[in-house]
Amino acid sequence: MIDDFSERISGFRTAIDMGAGIGRISKVTLLPKFKEVDLVEPASVQLGKAKENVPEIRKFYLNGLQDF
Repeated sequence: MIDDFSERISGFRTAIDMGAGIGRISKVTLLPKFKEVDLVEPASVQLGKAKENVPEIRKFYLNGLQDF
């Protein structure tokens, strides 16, 4: 999917996964392409699982999108 839009992406240094759940998209799609990935998730249970599943995330945010 990212390859389809690569001409429109200004760089591949940093990405953010908004409403990330347990981090599946970060792990499979974002981390292989971007140097650093941050993750935003409003549910603490989901964020805890994301920390376990994708420890290579640069920063985890426990926030709703409206407050981020």
